[in-house]
Amino acid sequence: MSNSYYNSTFTAAIGTLARSSTLRAQFLLVETGVTAMEAALAPKASPTFTGNTTLANVSYSGTLTGGTGVVNIGSGQFYKDSSGSVGIGTTTPSAKLDVVQGSGDGGLQYRSSSRTIGIGQVGGEAALYWGSTTSLIFYSGGVERGRIDGNGNMGLGATANAAALLDVQSTTKGFRLPNMTTTQKNAISSAPAGLMVFDTTLGKACVYSGAGWETITSA
Repeated sequence: MSNSYYNSTFTAAIGTLARSSTLRAQFLLVETGVTAMEAALAPKASPTFTGNTTLANVSYSGTLTGGTGVVNIGSGQFYKDSSGSVGIGTTTPSAKLDVVQGSGDGGLQYRSSSRTIGIGQVGGEAALYWGSTTSLIFYSGGVERGRIDGNGNMGLGATANAAALLDVQSTTKGFRLPNMTTTQKNAISSAPAGLMVFDTTLGKACVYSGAGWETITSA
């Protein structure tokens, strides 16, 4: 009984030394199929989508790069236009990041394990909100400029005294009252008692007593 043979070019023979080009073609077909399967199963680091592509239940980790097309997820829940502007809740972002709340309270917020700060809408009004009973601190140039404590007292240049709603402290600057002429002062409508201005006509500070303006003078 003859053995089976194949040479280095995969030209094969079974039961005879005569080589068959048909078997060689079958070997090559199998080899091509295995190569195609390996390519299909290889992980893709940067998938490419062309045209209008709809994906459902996609989970992807890695880097999605290339292209300047529009991405629209959830009919405007998340939207990127062709210029790179991103909209959340809108398909017409008017800034690099445009968040639209719509009706009801909410907005954009940062949250850590114990702090929440947000910009949005509260009670139908635009608001900066701070979800904590600790102080909200304002910085510029790496320096604290002011803070609002958990009781709503505001300190500028220092932490507010507990008895002061507004506490302004400095060793190089003062607190400046609104400057206006006597005519402008007298034109203030429904002035409340305790309102203070600096009258530039008189060159003096004035306080409204509830019945009229009183000038603060030295003894």
